[in-house]
Amino acid sequence: MNLLDFANLYHYGYSMTKGEYITFELDDYQEELFKHLGRNRFTIIRKPRQVFTTSMLATYVAWVLLHSYTDDPKVVIYVANKYFMSKRFAKLVRVVITNYCNDRGLDIDKTIVNNASDRLILSNGSELIISSNATNSIKGFTPDEIIFDECAFIDGFGEAMGATLAALQPMSKMILASTPNGYETFRDIYVSAVAGENDFKPFRIRWDDVSSRDESWLTDMKGALNSDRMIRQELYAEFLEPIKIVTRKSKEKVVQVRIDTTTYSKLSERLISLDLSQSDYLRNLIINDLG
Repeated sequence: MNLLDFANLYHYGYSMTKGEYITFELDDYQEELFKHLGRNRFTIIRKPRQVFTTSMLATYVAWVLLHSYTDDPKVVIYVANKYFMSKRFAKLVRVVITNYCNDRGLDIDKTIVNNASDRLILSNGSELIISSNATNSIKGFTPDEIIFDECAFIDGFGEAMGATLAALQPMSKMILASTPNGYETFRDIYVSAVAGENDFKPFRIRWDDVSSRDESWLTDMKGALNSDRMIRQELYAEFLEPIKIVTRKSKEKVVQVRIDTTTYSKLSERLISLDLSQSDYLRNLIINDLG
């Protein structure tokens, strides 16, 4: 069964209207992404938040594992920026495989022979390994496919890229997917891919590619984010130059604080939790410092 036919039958995603994971009809952009993944060795996906890329990658990995042969098993490594995301990914892959087995009358316990927390091994010898450590993820393995999800937020991603590429076999595949996070390795690779300067084939997803979203949804999300920078990064997937220097005046001196992209990401999450804009947050800091 080819990848697109498999995805149309077994893709498992989150329904915002029903509030649960279901198998549902693919949007046009999802069909195009599955076609893109099927025909390209190196893929880089630029996306906004919450466009179900992780669940699509899980469906893709389930297809790769199920359609491998015992004399040619596949090793797939999945790396996310947080371990709970990697565990969630493995769970999604298990569900897709379970749906496939139930549909075909196969015994799931005989199909998945090892269901450990950090790996999934099938009876045909194919294996999914999950990790949140980019530098250690490929040690001891020669993966057939490796996926870095939200790689712009993975610590050490830039350093891990060279080691990963060196470990790939001649026909191995690599998939990079992320929401932008300023100017860093993911952005450099994507820009070069668009310019045709490397082997990665770019794929761009926009917020309105999701058929259930309209201007009303966008308005609600803008209100929730309450920050122009966050809106541009999280909803429009723009590459924004990182904030380099924040100057804060006290009674006695001017304090300069350097903020890198990782710190800015944490700050952005903090702003959302406090429902504050950047200016209001900084204003509070200044007031508190001045007493």
